[in-house]
Amino acid sequence: RTKLLLFLIDINGFKWRPDCPHRSALETLLLLTKEIELYDKSILAKPAVLAISKMDTPQSSAKYEKFLLDLKLLIDGQTSHIDSEIIPDTILHFDDMIPISSRNTYNIMYLRKRFRSLIDYYYFEALQNETPRSFLSIIEREQNASFNEAMLI
Repeated sequence: RTKLLLFLIDINGFKWRPDCPHRSALETLLLLTKEIELYDKSILAKPAVLAISKMDTPQSSAKYEKFLLDLKLLIDGQTSHIDSEIIPDTILHFDDMIPISSRNTYNIMYLRKRFRSLIDYYYFEALQNETPRSFLSIIEREQNASFNEAMLI
């Protein structure tokens, strides 16, 4: 019944349990996608937004740049840098990708407004003149944006 998916990924990645390997942000995204794919592939056809959280943490800017580069390589079909077991059959193409920080509310209002506008676009046709951007163009936009961790502290 979900109209629009929101993926929230920690830029620092995560470790599920002490006996599990640490997963990067990209690996986290791929594992979530794979899990949804195994449950019901049709869910992956829904519109989606990717929010990258904890952008206020040390080294988040460098991690975000690497995430964008690795994501672009993945979309271009270059997967040698990724464990083949976690690569889903369907690579999601998000309608937008937004770096955020809940701690200091960086981009939180923008995320809320963007999410609302995408719901309007897809389900209420309130934004008929807006053309959805390609996911590759969103990645390139983010690569060209200068993210400064210092402004978040």
